[in-house]
Amino acid sequence: MASSNREDRPSLRQAHRKRRLRAGARRSEMARAARAAREPESYNPPEFVRHFPSDPALAGLVAAFERGNYRWVRVAAPRLAKATKSEAVRRAALELRRRVDPDPLATVLLGIAVALLGFLLFWTYFLPHGS
Repeated sequence: MASSNREDRPSLRQAHRKRRLRAGARRSEMARAARAAREPESYNPPEFVRHFPSDPALAGLVAAFERGNYRWVRVAAPRLAKATKSEAVRRAALELRRRVDPDPLATVLLGIAVALLGFLLFWTYFLPHGS
């Protein structure tokens, strides 16, 4: 009876195969959505970029920003702002640079949190406590 019961249940290998197929289907759906997002007719630039002037160097900087290559934006935006003669391109490059900088409030709050942690560690390990 125990052997017939085992035969009725799907094997572990079959269950694993079904799980892999479901995961593959999810991945292919995600890949299709990513492809659709990259297609030109579905391109939707960020709102603040729409008012930028048309300049090839600035377009490359905006493309790097949209790809998430913020290191390149940090390096190239000030260079473009110095090299260009157009005031509009200079303002746009500096605007991109400003958008990759950390939020000043978040920086202050992080500093306060680190100072509080340091104080609590000092209090715990170096000051005598009752008893």
